[in-house]
Amino acid sequence: MSTPTPSVPANDVRRLDLRPLLSPTSIAVIGASSDVAKMGGRLVKYPLRHAYPGVLFPVNPRGGEIQGLKAYRDILEVPGSVDLAVLVVPAEQVVATLEQCAEKGVRAALILASGFAEASEEGRQLQERVAEIAQRTGMRMCGPNSNGLVNMHERIVASSNPTLEADLVPGRIAVVSQSGGLGLGSILYLGQKRHIGFSYHISSGNEADVEAADYVRYLLDDPNTDVIALLVEGFKSARKFAAVADLAAERHKPIVVMKLGRTPLGTQIASSHTALLAGSDRSHRAVFEQRGIIQVNDFDDLYEVAALFANTPLPQGDAIGMISPSGGIAILSADLCSDLGLTLANLSPATRDGIAALLPSFAAIQNPIDLTAIGTSDPTIYPRCIELMLNDPNVHVLVLALTVNLNYDSLMEFISRAAHSASKPIICIGAGDGLAGRGFVILEEGQVPLFRSFTKGFAAVRHLIRYADYLRERSGGRTGPAVVPVGDAAAKARVALQGRSGVQTEAFSKSLLQAYGIPTTREELATSSAGAITAAVRIGYPVVLKGMSRQLPHKTDVGIVHLNLRDKEMVATAYADIVRRVTELPNAQLDGVLIQEMVTQGTEVIVGFSQDPQFGPIVLFGLGGIFVEALQDVVVRVAPLSRRDAEAMVETIKGAKVLQGARNRPPADTEAIIDLLLRVSQMAVDLEDQIVELDLNPVVVFERGKGLKAVDALAILKS
Repeated sequence: MSTPTPSVPANDVRRLDLRPLLSPTSIAVIGASSDVAKMGGRLVKYPLRHAYPGVLFPVNPRGGEIQGLKAYRDILEVPGSVDLAVLVVPAEQVVATLEQCAEKGVRAALILASGFAEASEEGRQLQERVAEIAQRTGMRMCGPNSNGLVNMHERIVASSNPTLEADLVPGRIAVVSQSGGLGLGSILYLGQKRHIGFSYHISSGNEADVEAADYVRYLLDDPNTDVIALLVEGFKSARKFAAVADLAAERHKPIVVMKLGRTPLGTQIASSHTALLAGSDRSHRAVFEQRGIIQVNDFDDLYEVAALFANTPLPQGDAIGMISPSGGIAILSADLCSDLGLTLANLSPATRDGIAALLPSFAAIQNPIDLTAIGTSDPTIYPRCIELMLNDPNVHVLVLALTVNLNYDSLMEFISRAAHSASKPIICIGAGDGLAGRGFVILEEGQVPLFRSFTKGFAAVRHLIRYADYLRERSGGRTGPAVVPVGDAAAKARVALQGRSGVQTEAFSKSLLQAYGIPTTREELATSSAGAITAAVRIGYPVVLKGMSRQLPHKTDVGIVHLNLRDKEMVATAYADIVRRVTELPNAQLDGVLIQEMVTQGTEVIVGFSQDPQFGPIVLFGLGGIFVEALQDVVVRVAPLSRRDAEAMVETIKGAKVLQGARNRPPADTEAIIDLLLRVSQMAVDLEDQIVELDLNPVVVFERGKGLKAVDALAILKS
């Protein structure tokens, strides 16, 4: 994993010149062959098959002629300049071949061989040598362990994948995949089988040089690319990717991502709940959510959802209108909309009256519209209902259900024309494909979004609506980092942190919170039984006593927390017990006893941050107390938070209804929680280089308007 680096502003992300790699005017295939059954043979065959407009140089030690082209014995023998060298050589020959390419002045290299960092320690060292050559020479490199590159619009084919036996369908979707087989091998094949066009297919492989974020940044300026689909296991420079994603949102170019694998937390035992619960997978999902990235989890969703964004306008609102030829499908669709939190439009009176005039008197005129049997027997009814729904200002997205029918060719042609002329998105979901004629092929050839599953179809509609909402909120300034009035908190905290490292006591941890204006319990630190009694009198009974020891961060586990102490005798007894327990524990040192007010009313939540190895500070929120470990009902976001982020964190935990006031409980002060999250986020950013983890658990939130208090806190500093 990469070491966290400072956040990168979107406009400061350097755009690499990838033209020699993705738009080469000359290609040398090193390891070319006349045998098209071999990789080196197909890498010559496919550029010829697809009429590559540049110059193709086969390179083979035997020279002669390969597939009708003059072959050269090595790269130095090739006349003129070479933009791209495609290396069809074993891993152990790659470094020497690259050095020869550098001597020739080759501008870019595509490394297909495996056996590098993905295979062994020896392979990792070999990959480091490849990266060093790229850095030293400026030669841009794709791979190693790549499956190749395809630029559809310019007919540039640098891959041996058998998918390229078929004709290419140019389109507006670029695919960047760290997996070669799933990218070029499956997405290209299955997508084009569905008449989904692509602009690029890039198999980035191990990314020794050019990484996924670099490709995305380059594609943001590409006039032939409207949507970028990513298939990734992780990001080489996660913060660079986050900055590029910000720029993609600014350019209104959607990114659809399928994240493979869930990075384990590793063998290191987290010292706080926050670090344990944040996790790498949650961090990635948080980044995607905060930057409007559309995350899908199924393989076919990647190209289907990307095609939806490429071929339909964004909705101006969230209200869905639906037409169904089946009552059962109408009910199923209503259920799915409810499950996904989608809104069904309240149809205008004009739309209701118009549809009522078309359907039998027994038809229920409600959304979703059930056309009844007459809708399938009379081919004019479905198109007329479509026109009525498109003209309804209350409908922002139109979903059309399609089942087996004899009259579908004319309907499909009507839908295709309507989809291209309408200002609203039209999405089709098919539960059948007609009995004769061309059926759904008409829709697919017309690039009309078509899903074969109602669950996937409505999930895709949700992605479309949420992305449009995100862009509206972004234009309104709600997605930028919130400005928190913390004054010189960072400077005060840095003074207090000087000379400290590792686990800190609750008392010291709370001093950091106080610097940032975060409310804490009334408390005093005592070093004697008499001092504890005096402090308890000042604070007011009942009180809590807690032993402070940097070696014992989880105080309750070792019995050094005493609750609900109501008089001086109870305080004295508790103090003596804490001293005894700490003395009996090996390697533990007592740094005093904290006397604290007893807080009994309110709702317990957990707030904190930890340092993600890739994205930096991650802020966490959830219900506190027993709910943390039992339910893990938490949500995370990457700092710095926007107010939108903080609001979403409070609203999206499963226990949100507890905060809203469940079973006669008064609503909790959610505004105070939002303020707390923003202050913790600011602290996380300010002190990223010093604080590894901060855990506030519990924070007791009082009823609306009465604020909150951090009851316990644990800060862990860098060693």
